[in-house]
Amino acid sequence: MTRWTSSWWLTIWLGLVMLAAFLFLQNSPTYGYALKPLTLAVAVAVAVVGLDLLFGAGHQLNLGHAFFFGVGAYGVGMLNTSFDVPTLAAAVLAVATAGLLAWPLGRVLLRLEGLYFAVATLGLGIIGVTLVMAFREETGGDNGLLIPPLTIGDISFSTPESKYWLVVGVAIIAVVVARNLLRSRRGLAIRAVGADEASAGSQGIDTVGLKVQLFVIASVYAAVGGVLYGFASGFVTPSSMGAAATIQMVVAVMLGGVGTILGPALATVFLRLLSVFFEFLEDYVDLVYGIALVALLMFSGRGGGTAGRTARRWLSRRGGRHPTTTEETPRELVH
Repeated sequence: MTRWTSSWWLTIWLGLVMLAAFLFLQNSPTYGYALKPLTLAVAVAVAVVGLDLLFGAGHQLNLGHAFFFGVGAYGVGMLNTSFDVPTLAAAVLAVATAGLLAWPLGRVLLRLEGLYFAVATLGLGIIGVTLVMAFREETGGDNGLLIPPLTIGDISFSTPESKYWLVVGVAIIAVVVARNLLRSRRGLAIRAVGADEASAGSQGIDTVGLKVQLFVIASVYAAVGGVLYGFASGFVTPSSMGAAATIQMVVAVMLGGVGTILGPALATVFLRLLSVFFEFLEDYVDLVYGIALVALLMFSGRGGGTAGRTARRWLSRRGGRHPTTTEETPRELVH
């Protein structure tokens, strides 16, 4: 099965799953308050896919990933409310800003490796929250920032249903693009660098360039998720770009299965809906995520929960496995 045929099947499958979820909620007594949390969960899942790309393929754990999520959400809100930029243009500019910020940051931070890189990126979230609080007149500070719904010409995505399908549509595209990236020649090279950077470099692969490119791609995914979250919620607060937000994303990646793309996305939706259907957990979200992270690190190694295993089995039937070592990477990638 070719890459594009497999992508069509994946698109159709994801679309049917989200349609089934919508129809289930529509005919249930929880529809009135569950649709918005589901929409927000799918928006966050887009950002989690970016983190999974960076961690799963590049073996780099960015603990400041939520910073770029916040850049997307605050960017679209501030551009519209403070500068009267139309929402569509504001969304594009916010995502572009995240990518432009990620490039120099990646060039600097990716000189570090492993734990040192993770700890260094932790500062991004701290910087982001500090800036939001420092410019409270533009950002709203602790009170948050209102974000209007997306408007394209005469079409306004202002109803809960329209917001849901907007977010779902973008999320499906994001998952398909990420999966195709990993199966492309560039994706194979990125995996080779993540598995053994020295060996990949000895074969002529531009290891630094690929690592920076992957960092930028992951950051753009985070910003897209932030933009979608802002449009869907109509509101954003400083906590959306803090360390706790990133930890929640890391837990989703670990639970869903590192490097599976689809698994972490499904795990994100599952985890974020827990507090909706089990209201007593709402005040203990951070505690639940903390316990989950410790348990996953103790018992699952690099991650590989039920969602991840299911995603891997499904993907293997549709298009085979992904190489994870340089020995599996074709020599022609270096040219």
